[in-house]
Amino acid sequence: MFRFLAYFFLAALVLQVFAVGDRDAVFSQKIINENNYFLVFINQGVSNFGTEEEKQMLKTANWHDFKARLFYAAGNNRGTFHEIRNSQKVLKDLYADILGKHYLVDTDKILRKSFPVILLSKDTRAESFLKLGFRDLQEARRFQRLGKNSNVTLHSMKIRHYIDAIKHCRQGKRYAFLALIESKTPIADKSDFKKQTIEDALNKPPRDEIADFDRVKNTLRNMIDRKLLVDSYDIFTHHHDNFGYMQREDLLKKYNGNLSETIAELEEKQQPTDDTGK
Repeated sequence: MFRFLAYFFLAALVLQVFAVGDRDAVFSQKIINENNYFLVFINQGVSNFGTEEEKQMLKTANWHDFKARLFYAAGNNRGTFHEIRNSQKVLKDLYADILGKHYLVDTDKILRKSFPVILLSKDTRAESFLKLGFRDLQEARRFQRLGKNSNVTLHSMKIRHYIDAIKHCRQGKRYAFLALIESKTPIADKSDFKKQTIEDALNKPPRDEIADFDRVKNTLRNMIDRKLLVDSYDIFTHHHDNFGYMQREDLLKKYNGNLSETIAELEEKQQPTDDTGK
């Protein structure tokens, strides 16, 4: 009986050890996926607007993420946690910089620059779009404060608040462009003011299925070509970014393609030096 109990408790202990290992592996996979989302999301902003310093921060964060994946493949959960945390230490500062120095500044500038044009147009719908844009700008600032005031050790929480702020900035810029389109569209071209018979209303042709991104882009391009709108906003870079696209080089794709060079570069920096500094 005693031997049976001993085997039973030994088996239970072994199963518990394996269960803990499985939980660690599942958690490792979860934080790797989360960090990949953080990298992909900020890659758009850094690729479109980032300075050289911010691009280097993205490169460093991606390098730590790569090392975390190596540790995970080797079954080293402790190493995975450590490298993901190192990556997110860099990412939280990168997000704060991109949000504060680019998204909030650009959104505020575009909305304020659009205000006189829309005010002079006396278009109530355009004014409504502009108000929605300013509302999103205020929401973005609120999420920025939440990110700044979050616990300094909770990197992923800070990053998620900054992501919410960036989303509101993008939406605010989108409303600004919609307000400009509405204010600059001649009344004769507005569907709300076109005359139509009952027969026209009942026999409308099927509406073209075109994505919002392409529809707004084509409208902006058409207005600029017709001299109805002056591109003093760097419109198309912001328009691509508003929909999560890159107008310029995809930095994350570039860095992932050059990981061997990054490894050699970092290993060279880590080489010990002698007393002469050589």
